[in-house]
Amino acid sequence: MEPIFDDIRFNSNKKIITDSSVFCDATSCFFAQPKNRTLENAYYHFGLVFDSLHFEQNEKWRSDLYTPIKDLFPNVIDPELLLAAQMGKDDEYYYDEDEADKYDPYYWRIIKAKEFKREDWAFFMFLGNIQGILNGRRITLERFNQYLDLFPTVFLEKNKSRLQYNLNFFDELGYFFKIGDALEVVQSSNPVYPEINAWSDEMNH
Repeated sequence: MEPIFDDIRFNSNKKIITDSSVFCDATSCFFAQPKNRTLENAYYHFGLVFDSLHFEQNEKWRSDLYTPIKDLFPNVIDPELLLAAQMGKDDEYYYDEDEADKYDPYYWRIIKAKEFKREDWAFFMFLGNIQGILNGRRITLERFNQYLDLFPTVFLEKNKSRLQYNLNFFDELGYFFKIGDALEVVQSSNPVYPEINAWSDEMNH
């Protein structure tokens, strides 16, 4: 997959949404349910926050956003291992920067995590990453599906109900996701943020 950070669409859609109340409230509701307080969901949410760049990181974002990862799972994942998964480093934390620069970074980190047999928490984090960029319409649904197809088949089979639940809970585009033999997505309602659609329409003309 080709690099995408040179794409004007990917780079431009930042800080459009100034009021993050819906996202913050959804986060609080999600982790208020004991069944959702898992290591995998904590890292999924971490990835989602990391790449939800359509939100302005203002005072409200910083004060209201509930980030459970530190409170629920302190010192469970070594920070070096977390960085290794995010960067696509190997088990000895080596990173081939020249090779990595040839690829789309999301593609790179997913295939490297698969190659190095990362645990499920890493792939949940990547799911959060790609949902964050999808929610901001910084990638197309087709591109999102291409990323999801890179995930290990065993991981998808084992976790598909949980992945589907997370995607639908934090969807901002009015989509309904169903993960079966292939990803099925239907437009079931209006997007949460009309500003995202307005920006997307402007970019397409």
